[in-house]
Amino acid sequence: MILVNSLSLTTIASLGSATSLLVYSLVNLGALRLVGGGGMRRVWILSSVVACLVAIAVWVVYTLAHARHSLSIFAMFLVLAFVSEGLIQRARGNRLRSGPGSRQHVGR
Repeated sequence: MILVNSLSLTTIASLGSATSLLVYSLVNLGALRLVGGGGMRRVWILSSVVACLVAIAVWVVYTLAHARHSLSIFAMFLVLAFVSEGLIQRARGNRLRSGPGSRQHVGR
């Protein structure tokens, strides 16, 4: 409610678009780990990742020129998301792993 009452509809739409593009590009990056199964081809997944990253770059350039506050709000939410996820995982006693073969978190 605070955001809806304090931000313009244009800013909210801009943040929603950037968030959707970021999530879509992360899903596509995750799909790269699954190439080979389900008939996926690496070239199409890579092209969708590149297209999303280009769209995000265009959004960043446009936002820097016209609405810097939107970019700072987006960055703040991104940092807040990573910090809160780290705190939640720490409180649960989970340790996140990355790399080949680490598709799930490891408990205590």
